[in-house]
Amino acid sequence: MMVLPDVKMLNAMTATVLAAAQKIVDPPLQIPDSGFIMPIKTMPGAWNYYRRGLPQTDRIMPIETHGNIPIGEELIAGIRQQIIRGFYVEWMMMPSDPVDPASAGKGVTATYVLQQRDEKMRLLSPMLARLQSEFLSPLIDRVFNMMFRQSRAMGFRPGAPLLPPPPELAGADLRVEYVSPIAIAQQSSQMENIMRLLQLTQMVQPIDQNVGAVIDGEAIVRAGARILNTPPSLVKTPDQVQAEQQQAAEVQAAMAAHMSAQSMAGTAKDASQAAKNMAAAKAQGGGAGAGGGAMAEAA
Repeated sequence: MMVLPDVKMLNAMTATVLAAAQKIVDPPLQIPDSGFIMPIKTMPGAWNYYRRGLPQTDRIMPIETHGNIPIGEELIAGIRQQIIRGFYVEWMMMPSDPVDPASAGKGVTATYVLQQRDEKMRLLSPMLARLQSEFLSPLIDRVFNMMFRQSRAMGFRPGAPLLPPPPELAGADLRVEYVSPIAIAQQSSQMENIMRLLQLTQMVQPIDQNVGAVIDGEAIVRAGARILNTPPSLVKTPDQVQAEQQQAAEVQAAMAAHMSAQSMAGTAKDASQAAKNMAAAKAQGGGAGAGGGAMAEAA
């Protein structure tokens, strides 16, 4: 409603410029009141007959309107730009400024893009928040309640709008999460804050090696998946992660026990072999002593 007057004015201006262009391309004609045989033909290649002796000044001539089409186009472009601003189209487009000082003629820098997007999101947030809270959320709640009542009346049979609710949602409050591109763009600032936190951690880590213990990597990945609207099927649940960690721990414990058993078996085998070697050496030493006594008696 705010841009409706501009839209109507733009339509009227466009009609005027089109009429002016038609007058320039196909101008009106001025014809002498006598001398030419009617009707006057204005199509390409047409022949018009007149009586001989007609003065040269009495001929069919176009009426020059001297319309200025460029001025009309400039006015139309200005009104069209006002309409575009009224619908916040510029705020939803990626910034492009070839004269960005930081780019030095090499195109728009990433820092400039992030700053421009943050500024646009701050300007667009009040309108988008009111649109969601005052229009979209009540509309979604209304439609969901209607579908839920219809499904409950049908007994949640096949063909009902909704499936039966799971027991885990009994008594829980439902909250609408918007996943449109503009909503994701607004939440992307949180992702940038996370990246800045990781960069800060890398800068501080050479000074304090224990700073990495402050960061919860799993929580960062889950928050990033939520902000970027990643399909839930690509992210494991905490129960799945815990089960896999427990299974990995059991496998590692079994491998450690197996390695320990092998080590103990090897130690026992080495001890048994050493005992056998000592017994053999002792027996060999005893046999050598008995042989020496016999030789002494013979002597």
